[in-house]
Amino acid sequence: MAYAGGGSYDTQRFGVLHHAEYEQTGTRLATASADGVVRIWNTETQELLNELRLHTAAVWSLSWANVRSMAPTIASASADGVVAIWREMKPREWQAVHQVNLQGAIPTLAFAPAEYGAVLAAARENGEVVVLSRREVRASPELPAGEQWQTKSFFAHNGGVVSVSWAPSTSPAVLATGPSAQKAATRAPRRLVTAGADGVARIWLHDEKSDSWTEQSQLSSPNLTGSLRDVVWRPNIGIPGGLIAACTDGGTVATWSQEVDGRDWQLQACWDVGQDARRLAWSKAGLLLGVSVGDEGTLLYHEAGPGSWSLVSSCD
Repeated sequence: MAYAGGGSYDTQRFGVLHHAEYEQTGTRLATASADGVVRIWNTETQELLNELRLHTAAVWSLSWANVRSMAPTIASASADGVVAIWREMKPREWQAVHQVNLQGAIPTLAFAPAEYGAVLAAARENGEVVVLSRREVRASPELPAGEQWQTKSFFAHNGGVVSVSWAPSTSPAVLATGPSAQKAATRAPRRLVTAGADGVARIWLHDEKSDSWTEQSQLSSPNLTGSLRDVVWRPNIGIPGGLIAACTDGGTVATWSQEVDGRDWQLQACWDVGQDARRLAWSKAGLLLGVSVGDEGTLLYHEAGPGSWSLVSSCD
């Protein structure tokens, strides 16, 4: 199986490839394998740089943290519920700095935008979302200085959570004008969108004071065929509104739009891609939507107009 940037992933040697994600610079690619190993590749030289070994079950998902004040960090989750957080202590020398067993498979996880610090959301098959937050600890008579990861969880879906995605961190207010906009915060409150086995995508808002999550909206459509597989929040592209895309194993992709923060979400478009749609990914600017279909296919869509998406490229 080839990966973008050159080189190849040997499924006979490493097992099924469950997930792959680029570092923010695009020079390194991390892969999650059925053999329980997280591998890091150089996308320019096609060299295998590191093999991170800790998991005893298949690694299903991984995510890079892009916090500038922190060394390169990756989170990985396996089929047996183990979440590991890895950090590059020296060039090409990685160490597991935190490990937690959440018991039960973790279908997917994702680090929040860097503006929120090192905050990780993990989806659980029991219907919960677990949020891990890193904080520095000063030395005390009881504990040495270092870092701790606090864990909070909330129930999101009956039947299990299959996907989780963070909202952009930029507040819509900074894109507006006027005295009220000038006084508004430049960073939006934390928000998540989750997809569940119940066939619904739900939007969650974090309350800083109580450190709790409340449901804001539900996204669904009778036009969606099959079970939800993935949901992704579009990066902020310079307009006050928002856009969320979801896909199903029945081959349906749907998008919901919100004109202005605080208004209702509306179904924008719904179309059939012809086969099992497994994962979604936005380009950095949010102008292109990639749809992973079947075992090895990828479809690339461009928003031709409000509610209209056109296929611009396909790759096997």
